[in-house]
Formats: sequence, C-alpha cells, structure tokens
Amino acid sequence: MQIKQRVADVMIKTVVTEESAVVDYADIEGRGEQDDWAGHAPWEECDGWEHEIDSVESFDGADLDDLRECAGYVHGRRYENPRIVSIDDDDIVNRWGCTGPSGCSKQVRAETIARVKRKALDTLVGWYNNGWYESCAIAEYGDYTDSVGGIYDEPWGDYTAELVEECRSNVADQLEADGYDVINRPDPPKQYSPVDHFRDRIRRNLNPYYKA
Repeated sequence: MQIKQRVADVMIKTVVTEESAVVDYADIEGRGEQDDWAGHAPWEECDGWEHEIDSVESFDGADLDDLRECAGYVHGRRYENPRIVSIDDDDIVNRWGCTGPSGCSKQVRAETIARVKRKALDTLVGWYNNGWYESCAIAEYGDYTDSVGGIYDEPWGDYTAELVEECRSNVADQLEADGYDVINRPDPPKQYSPVDHFRDRIRRNLNPYYKA
C-alpha cells in the first residue's frame, strides 16, 4: 500500500507493508560461524585458564626426555623453543571452583584436582601447539539480530550451540518488545553473561562433580 501526501510543492510517497504480527520461534535463524575478529589467546581474554609457562632451559638438571613426558610439555610451533605449562592447585580450587564432591575425603579431593589439572593442561598444550579456534553465535529474523563472538569452540560445538539458542531468545525478546507475538517459544535460558558462562563452562567441562 502506498500513501501520498503533498507538502507545499513536494509530493511525499510512503510505502506501507503489511506482515503477520505472529512469529514462529522456529523461523528465527540461528547459526555458528568463525569469528573473523578473533586475535587474542583464550587465557588473555577470559579467566579460568590461569597458568605459567617456562622454557625447558629453566629446569636446570632435568632430563629433556623426562620433560617431554610431562603433561604440560609444549613442543612449540615453527621457531619456538619447547616449554612447560604448569597450573597451580590453588587456582583450580579457588578460581575455578573445582573442589570435588561435598564432604569428600582428602584423597578424592586430590584425585579430582589432579584430573582437572590434566584435562586443562591437555587443552592448553593443544592451543599452544596447534592454535585455537574462535567462533561466533548469530541469530537473525528480518532486521532483528543478536550475536556473541569470541567463543573458544568450533561453530558446531556444544557451547556455541548453547549461545546460538540464547541469541535466538534475545531476538525473540526484541520482537516482543516491538509488539510481535512469538509462538512456540521454549523456556528462556539463563541471562547471558560472558564471564559467568566461561566460568560455568570451565567447571562443567573440567569438574565431573560440578552442578550448575
């Protein structure tokens, strides 16, 4: 429909379009893709990956073959020298919140910390040796959009998928705020917070006893 209005010697034409005020939640597109703006190492942008990394030369008297067997051994990319990654137990307990099941014995607690440390070291060594991947979660419906970048995960990874759903929920919020009715909408997820979600991911992935 076109509306014409004359103002002095000017004719103003306004095109009015009609569309349904009811939006099916399933029609809100969500996807994950590579974050082209990524550039920082994961441990520089987020907490939960606190660690130290030292050159093998700093381990005076240590046998190089023994160092290669260490869980935190980093062979280095290109012209980088070998290094050793280490994580302090206090960081795992106090910063990451991984303490083992409630009321557990000292042995179970120590085993939990050791298991968490080994998994975290494997992840860090992989990042140092092979690089890392950052993805972006995106949701769109017409002119409405929401996105979250800097996710240390593949576009098809579980964590990216969770954030895609949160972006879709945020788009639904935008639509409802403008007067649309969004039908078939699932229960809204917890409000997104980059820091809280990263901490939750660390605890959920590394601590087998953690419950959100």
